[in-house]
Amino acid sequence: MIKKFISDWITKSLINNKFINDQDKDLYAYGLQLGITALLNIFITIILGILMGRIWESIVFLLTYIPLRSYAGGYHAKNQFRCDVLSILLIITALIGCSLLIKYDFAGRLLLPASGIIIFFLSPVEDFNKRLNQEETKNYRKKSRILVGVIFSFVILLRQLYYPHIAAPLIMVFIILALMLIAGKIKNQFLTWQQSS
Repeated sequence: MIKKFISDWITKSLINNKFINDQDKDLYAYGLQLGITALLNIFITIILGILMGRIWESIVFLLTYIPLRSYAGGYHAKNQFRCDVLSILLIITALIGCSLLIKYDFAGRLLLPASGIIIFFLSPVEDFNKRLNQEETKNYRKKSRILVGVIFSFVILLRQLYYPHIAAPLIMVFIILALMLIAGKIKNQFLTWQQSS
């Protein structure tokens, strides 16, 4: 995998130049791999936005989705390849959804509150393999609910001022995140059932 190769190469360079200790190489390699993944996702999102004629929508979606997803949680793929493919599909879905929401305004009026309620009550949905303790759950829930309230209010304001090209990606953030939370809950319940049987 190219990301692992690049992160290992950078880590070796840092060790050779005595910026980090050899004992910490795995930690730095993993952190670099996450950073490369994040930069690659940003790059792919912007390229898809340009190709689909929705550059600003792609940027607004990304800037809103990342922080809300980090607190709300949701479905996580089994491996990095699946995660990358899922991320690309989500961006394409979001950009197509933006076009549809701009064209069919009534859909946004229905889906925004419905998905907002799902996010408000389900978040955070932890990964089955990385459980949250009570304090983390309480902290993530509070932060995700604050973000939901701010984004929801902002969308209402944008709709009143008639800025559909900014409101649509924010609504898509809610829709996609609500689906990710539901999928994460189902996956966790299935894995719990599978483990107990």
